[in-house]
Amino acid sequence: MLYSSLSLAAQVASPSAENVATSQEPATQLIDIELPPQPGTNWWLGLEIGLAIVAVIVLLALLYWLRNRYWRSFHLRWQLKSMSKQWASLSTNNSREEALKLYQIFDNAQRHQLLLEKDAIVLKETLEPMCFSQNNASRETLVSALSTLKQALADYEKHKLKSLPGNLAQRLRKAVHYGMTRLQQSKTHRGQNHG
Repeated sequence: MLYSSLSLAAQVASPSAENVATSQEPATQLIDIELPPQPGTNWWLGLEIGLAIVAVIVLLALLYWLRNRYWRSFHLRWQLKSMSKQWASLSTNNSREEALKLYQIFDNAQRHQLLLEKDAIVLKETLEPMCFSQNNASRETLVSALSTLKQALADYEKHKLKSLPGNLAQRLRKAVHYGMTRLQQSKTHRGQNHG
């Protein structure tokens, strides 16, 4: 195909010595072919993969932090809400099992430090006799303990929100103090080396 198009172009063009020579011997001409460059290290690809891995690690750490910070309290409040709905619909009085469920939620909240200390003491004094004594607790006592636990979780959330600006300010002061002491130490260290 290429040979026929070259010969057709040679016939249409005015005959010259150069055109006549190229049209007569196309197979004897040398063509300059460049070899492809050797594959090198793709640093950009490595950088992109490294940044993607770091981004995934940071995302997982953020999700873990959010889970521990917010999901646990939300999940406990959701369990308490479903438990109160379940207690309202049930007519049987299995107070020992219900008290143990309530104590399990309290223990989970206490283990993850989702209760204020004063509320934890009051709830522990209320729930332990209901769960570990021989007498069954009344339905009203269980409902009262449930509402106390709900209120304790809500109080902890309010306390956490109120103390957030103070905690941020305290962390900022610590960071500034740490930076200033490091700066002073580096100045005195340089002064001792040059003096």
